[in-house]
Amino acid sequence: MKRRIVLLAERIDLKSHKTTDVLLRYLADEIVGIVDPYNRGKNLGEILGAEYNIPIASGLDELLEFKPNYLLVGFIPAGGLLKTDWYPIVIRALQSKMNVISGLHQNLREEAEFSLLSKKYKTKLIHLREQKGTYLRPRTKKSRNFTSILALDTALSGWDIVTSMELFRNFKKKSFPVNWVATSILGNLIKKQDYVAESFSADQLSTFISDKVYNAGRDAAYVFVEGYASLTDFVTKGVAVSILTGAQPDGIILCHSIDTTVFSEISAKINKQREILDTLLADDQAAPVLGISLNTRILEDNEAKDTLSLLQSEFEVPVVDPARFGASALIQQITALKPRQL
Repeated sequence: MKRRIVLLAERIDLKSHKTTDVLLRYLADEIVGIVDPYNRGKNLGEILGAEYNIPIASGLDELLEFKPNYLLVGFIPAGGLLKTDWYPIVIRALQSKMNVISGLHQNLREEAEFSLLSKKYKTKLIHLREQKGTYLRPRTKKSRNFTSILALDTALSGWDIVTSMELFRNFKKKSFPVNWVATSILGNLIKKQDYVAESFSADQLSTFISDKVYNAGRDAAYVFVEGYASLTDFVTKGVAVSILTGAQPDGIILCHSIDTTVFSEISAKINKQREILDTLLADDQAAPVLGISLNTRILEDNEAKDTLSLLQSEFEVPVVDPARFGASALIQQITALKPRQL
C-alpha cells in the first residue's frame, strides 16, 4: 500500500529547517497534506516558491478527506520531545487508523495512551530511533567486491542525502548496478527502513555500518553511503567517525550547503573537514576525496557557477551542485576507480 502521509510541522520554511528541502525533494509525491497552524489555509507552493500542490491545515480533521494512512512527526523541527499541543493530533491520527512515524528522541510507544490506541485501532507506532540489541558481524573491506563512496557533510544540512540520492539516480539511469545506504532518520524514511545509526550503542555502530554497506553491495558495483553526521559538529562528530570507520570507503565526497556569499568562509568550512579527514585516516586505509558537492540554492546561477569553478581550482577536484547543474565531472571521478568484478 502506498504511503499517504500527513506531515506534522511547525512554521514550515526552507531557512529555518534545512531538512524541509530534502523531505520534499524525495517524498513530495507521498505527502497529501501538512498540519501547521501558523501557515494554515496556504498551499505549500506559496511558502517555498516551488510547485508543491500540498494543502496546509490547522488540524488533522481538515485533511482526512485525502485518506492519509501515515502521520509523520519529529522532522520539522527535528528531534526532541513531542510538543504538548501535538498530543491531540497524534491521538486523532491513531483514532483515524493512521500509522505514526516518529523521528523524535522521545519514544511514543512508551506513552500509555498512544500504545493503547495503537492496539485498539490496529495501527503502528514506528520509532525510527529505537535501540536495537542484535549482534552484528563486522565486515572488512577485504570481503567486498564493490566500490563504496561516502558522502560527508560539513554540517547537519542533509546535503549528503541529496548527494547520495542524486548520484544513485544518475548511476541507475546509466544502468550501473548500484545501491545506497541510509544512516539518518530522514534517509531511512526515504528508503522505507526502520533502523538508523542512532539505534545502536557506540561499540556496535561501526559494525552496524560495515554490515549494512556489505549487504547493500551484494548485487551492486557501487554503493553510496549517506554520512548523516559531521566531523565538525560537536554533538555528532563521534557518530561521524564511527560511520567513516564502518563504511571503509574507497572514496569520499565532501558535502556543503552554502549559507554565506563570502567565498573565504565557504572555502574554510570545506577545508576544515578535509584537514580532519587527513588526520583520521591512516596511510594504509586512506580514501581519496573524489570531489565536493555544494548546495548553491542561495546563489544566483552565475554566482553559483563561479563559486563552483573557484573551489574546483582551489581544491583540485570536481566541485558540483548535483541537484542544480548535474554531476558529470564527479561521476567520471567515481567510475575511474574501476569497481571490482562481481
